[in-house]
Amino acid sequence: MSEKVVRSFLPVGHGAFTVENIDGRHYLFDCGSLRSPAAAESRVNHYLFPDMAIEAVFISQMRGEYINGLERLLEWCRVKRLFLPLPPGAKPAPPKERARIFERELLADPEGTVGYISPHTKVVRVAEWPDGPAIPLERAPAENPGPELAAGAALTAVQNPDWIFLPCNMPDRGPGLNRMAVYSGPSHSDARRRGALYLGGCDAADRNWTRIGLCYDRFFENVGVLTVPQHGSVSCFNGHIAELECDKIITAHTAAPPWRDHPHGQVILTLKRGQGRFYICSLKNGKKYTYQTGRRKTVKDLRFLRKEL
Repeated sequence: MSEKVVRSFLPVGHGAFTVENIDGRHYLFDCGSLRSPAAAESRVNHYLFPDMAIEAVFISQMRGEYINGLERLLEWCRVKRLFLPLPPGAKPAPPKERARIFERELLADPEGTVGYISPHTKVVRVAEWPDGPAIPLERAPAENPGPELAAGAALTAVQNPDWIFLPCNMPDRGPGLNRMAVYSGPSHSDARRRGALYLGGCDAADRNWTRIGLCYDRFFENVGVLTVPQHGSVSCFNGHIAELECDKIITAHTAAPPWRDHPHGQVILTLKRGQGRFYICSLKNGKKYTYQTGRRKTVKDLRFLRKEL
């Protein structure tokens, strides 16, 4: 098992942008910011090197706050694979009125839009995780997964077969509104808890938490850090999250009086009473939280973090 695993949660406000470095290979989880799209773009410019190889990007929801930094990312870096929460043949939900041109084009034609900007980037659609018993875990080739990824298929990290990425694509309230969680971590029991569970734009309430449990129950003991869904929205939260013995990260516009009730006071109170620690990564405090093989460091200087990678 690799000893070099670094995760960095970038301050983009009401959005999500996380970078994993596993033995010098980079994997991204979401890339956008609702209130300030320029925040995500600036993080791409200052944190990632030009023409940097990105092995995979996982998108939790096809909405602006998770995707509006993708255009700059595809131009700036060499993204090899882009995993979308779109079942094969499904179309994303119509964009909002204020959506930017790139967002509209991406929602209308994901493969065509990505291919026009970055011809070498492969778009992979993830099948929905069905209701019912847990699906046996299967391995998919990391470097050539195909245009579709079946439910229960876990990708192995490049040059590290013991490290997997397991997406769980869940249907939501309407067609094209799927939300996708991703587990990144060891495929076997790991006492050092080096795994992470990215809930990003997910809705973890009620029925969806049952799906999350069926998908990740075998890996909960490996999770050392988790992203709280929907920036701490109370309608997408589940009390079981607070019971997990791991650190929790909330990405939000501000940690002060809530913007759009994100994070919600009830969510913060529940996390305070639960297991582990929680941190708010916001534009106001400008902090970036970096985890390296189980040790947490808080760093403010983007240039220093860039050199660390």
